[in-house]
Amino acid sequence: MKHFTAALLLCGSTILGATAQNIIITDKDGVTHKFNADYVKEITFEKIQSQGDAVNLEITSVDVNPYSLTNIELMLLAENGDKLDLDLYQPSTMWLTQGNYVVGGSDSHTIDAGYSSAVIGGEKKDVKSGSLDVKLDGEVYTFTADFVVGEDVNVKGSFTGKLPKFGPTANFDLTGVAYVEVNDPAPNGFYYRFNDENWKIEMRIDLFSEGNEPKAGTYTFSESTDNGCAGSYVNLYSPYNDTSKFKEGTLMIEEGDNTVIKINGVLENGLPMTASFSGQLPARTAE
Repeated sequence: MKHFTAALLLCGSTILGATAQNIIITDKDGVTHKFNADYVKEITFEKIQSQGDAVNLEITSVDVNPYSLTNIELMLLAENGDKLDLDLYQPSTMWLTQGNYVVGGSDSHTIDAGYSSAVIGGEKKDVKSGSLDVKLDGEVYTFTADFVVGEDVNVKGSFTGKLPKFGPTANFDLTGVAYVEVNDPAPNGFYYRFNDENWKIEMRIDLFSEGNEPKAGTYTFSESTDNGCAGSYVNLYSPYNDTSKFKEGTLMIEEGDNTVIKINGVLENGLPMTASFSGQLPARTAE
């Protein structure tokens, strides 16, 4: 490399006086390159990024926007405003699956460069090549990014943590509740419809308890109407577009200034789910 640089500097200092001469450059591998000086107007040096100059993206958070079960926007964000915005494709699964996502790859885990980008130092850059390795341990993801963006800038970064949504467990904060009229209600039945703020979920919960309101305690999801049992009918909207019910799990009622409900179970479609509600349950409609 020193030989190569010295040769270029010598050429740059003598080129104006060179006539009917050749410029000979020997590269680092010992290969010579010959140029006729009559056809060279000027020699300039362009700084290129070496591997040691790779941009290390200090990822502090992630955001996810699932368009469908197969197409997900994943953003890896740094506090200084740098980010990778990646358009991922995966097999149809109800959460972001682990695998090696490759730009322009031909297997089941790919990244569409046309809808992906990077922001480095306040400048938006195209994603040209590279990959995102995704590992999953329970609910904790590890992302390892290695991309070439813009003018051949190498961007690396890693992050470990849970996804705010579209992880292996669906978590919902329920904000709305209404009492539901049903045909032939059980004498010990209480019937409610819950939803979250953005209507990503709507579900009916049937509680079976003696008394004029559901007693505090733990209810088990089942087909039974015995006291202490619960039924369900769950509408999962975007991006799941599915209807299911709990095949197993529990619902806990805690009483205080507000009634607190905590749900933890697994739906028949295989998706683990938690949900919580805090507020006043509407009274049972008079028969």
